[in-house]
This record gives sequence, structure tokens and C-alpha cells, in this order.
Amino acid sequence: CRCGTSSPQLRQPLMTVVKNTFTPPNPHFEGMVRDAFAKRELIMSLGASLVAVSPGRAEIELPFSAAIAVEQGHFASAAVAAIGETAGACAALTLMPDGSEAVTVEYKINFIGPARGMLLRARGQVVRAGQSILVARVEVKTLVNGVDSVCAVLQTTMLRVAA
Repeated sequence: CRCGTSSPQLRQPLMTVVKNTFTPPNPHFEGMVRDAFAKRELIMSLGASLVAVSPGRAEIELPFSAAIAVEQGHFASAAVAAIGETAGACAALTLMPDGSEAVTVEYKINFIGPARGMLLRARGQVVRAGQSILVARVEVKTLVNGVDSVCAVLQTTMLRVAA
């Protein structure tokens, strides 16, 4: 047994963060994403706004209201999930050709903190962009007195389909 020895392989980091740089196939991707966002009636009815779009990334904000709160006074988990999933879909859509739509195949969400505050902010970033399947990671943060804290993380898988 070599239980007390330290192997060089064990000293390497468990996870490597990769900064992806993407070139969108559609030069008018921002307009396509904004149009698609505006057609999402559920997310629009919650009061969310698409505040930033760039290749492989999207950011959505949702102000607090009593209509999307639970009895403890914070954002309902359904609202957190809705803007998280939408941020992943919008980030994926930035890397799709004109005439495409992003359809959610799967998403996994972990609620890791209370969603208390006056604003939710979801930032989606594509980590893998295939021709038909795209994967994005999303962090959902709350903003309280100018300080943000993560309340949920998601991984979304999107399928490109023709519009």
C-alpha cells in the first residue's frame, strides 16, 4: 500500500475552466435572439428583460414582484428556473444559423442559496456548440444592496430546429 505517498496526478486540478470564443454563423444573431425572446410569452409575463447578448452568451434580468414570490418573501423557484432555462436557450441561439430555434432537450438545476432580493440575473454561456446540440451553463444570481450571490446553477442542453 502506498497510501501515504502523493502522486503527481492527484495534485492536478479536478476541473479546468475553458474560455470559449465563438464565431456566430449568423451576423445578425442579436436581432434573432431578441425576436425569439420577445415571443416567449411566459418569460415576458414574468417581467423579464434580455439585457445582454454576445456570441455564446446571454443575460436576463427579472425584477422582484409579489406575483412571482413565495410566502417566505423571495423569488419562486419556478421563476428562477424559467429565467435560467431561457438564458441558456438564448445563449445557444446566438450560435445558430438564421431561421433556427433553440428547443430545450434537458436541463439540470441546483438551487444553492435563497433567491432573496430585488433582482434576479441569469447569465448563460455556451460551453459546447455542435451543429444540432448545444450545451450551456447558467448562473442565476440575486442582487441585494449592490451585492450579488448565486442562488442557482443550471446546465442546459438545446437542440437546433428549423423555425
